[in-house]
Amino acid sequence: MAWHRYRRERRDYSHLDGLNPRSAFDQAYQRRTFGRDLPTWPALVNDTLIRLFAGVETLDRSGAIAAVVADRAAKGKRGPGTPGTFDGDVAGNAMAWGVHLRLLVATEGEDGTTWSMPDRQPWYEVQEGGRLRQVRGMTEAEQAEQARRDEALARRRATLQAKEAARVGPLVEAELHRILRHAPDFVIREGNPRGAYPDKDIALFLPKVTAPVPLVEVLPIALEAHHDMEPRQQRRWLTCLEAWAWEVRYQAQRARTKAIQVEEAAARAAVEAMDDAALEDL
Repeated sequence: MAWHRYRRERRDYSHLDGLNPRSAFDQAYQRRTFGRDLPTWPALVNDTLIRLFAGVETLDRSGAIAAVVADRAAKGKRGPGTPGTFDGDVAGNAMAWGVHLRLLVATEGEDGTTWSMPDRQPWYEVQEGGRLRQVRGMTEAEQAEQARRDEALARRRATLQAKEAARVGPLVEAELHRILRHAPDFVIREGNPRGAYPDKDIALFLPKVTAPVPLVEVLPIALEAHHDMEPRQQRRWLTCLEAWAWEVRYQAQRARTKAIQVEEAAARAAVEAMDDAALEDL
């Protein structure tokens, strides 16, 4: 496969041609040049603004550009020195998004605009699956809408969890009984004694169980545990049991084979002893 298929495309910075840091700032402040196509951008720019305003009450245009230079240098993305056009673009874009998201308050004065950040706590969190959720700074209408979305999401998750539990339940039951059929004295231990595979640690999936404990003693709990797991966890639980069912079946087969070999060796030894005794009587 051609190498260029793996090449990461470079961003287009042609919009900065012919600009200096101050004019790049002004252009970005007007256009919000970056972030519209990123679902989690509000959380990212919120974190950036918290860093830019650390230790200061307000920032003007020059201060915002200088703060971006220092922030990028602290992250190893540039060395110290004169601010560049890109720094102005980043600063203007951050200030514009801050005002747009109500994270910043812009104040017009004789010397130009200054920005303040009344709340230095994060307003957003990125949840599992990349879902952005606002947790601060909402109006009453936004809070009500957020509550409706959360309720709808909870109902949808509960439906999916119940549907997956109905599918996984019989399979979980079969694997648990298969384990006990091949290893009636199977003990649930804390950690995975067979190696560094956390998904084979049965105790991780049974928080109500205190290991070590024989599986047969907590079988009712193990049979119902998947109902409290989200769908992905249910599938991991089934995979864990499948792995252990295969393991104990393999070990039982080895033990039976070894027992047969021992019996056959003993039988051969007995025959050889009888033969030797018969020869001595000749």
